[in-house]
Amino acid sequence: MVGQELLIQVVYGNALHGGAVKTILLVDDEPLILESLGEVLRWCRYNVITHSNGESALSYMKGDNPVDLVISDYLLPGMTGLDLLVEIRQRMRDFPLIFFTGHGTIDIYIKAAALGAAFLKKPVRTKELIRTVEAALRNARVGEAGGTGGLWSKSSP
Repeated sequence: MVGQELLIQVVYGNALHGGAVKTILLVDDEPLILESLGEVLRWCRYNVITHSNGESALSYMKGDNPVDLVISDYLLPGMTGLDLLVEIRQRMRDFPLIFFTGHGTIDIYIKAAALGAAFLKKPVRTKELIRTVEAALRNARVGEAGGTGGLWSKSSP
């Protein structure tokens, strides 16, 4: 169970940012992971959008849908989570990314780190997830309004 102090910090931290609810795009092909991590993040007052593959997540981001943070697994059907992060990074240099996997190698970790993504190993611990999300959002430099907003134009490659 998440410590009460940590949750108070998260909720208080969200309130300090004008009460604006941050949107997290969570990508994993395992429904149980999407459900459990999504529940934790929603409990911490985040808006959570889930997708089971990189292509649909990318399509969602290319729409006029605000996203403040992407959390992606590595093993996905079609494009890998790393491929998804590369696509995002090519368009938005400072966008916050978190990468997680249960099948990590040093090579995968190095590639994720080179993209500026935070890294979590499965199984993801609740406290570690919350701390990593908070740090990623706190350190985000995607513009004054935050999130993707109008930063991802439909004419982007």
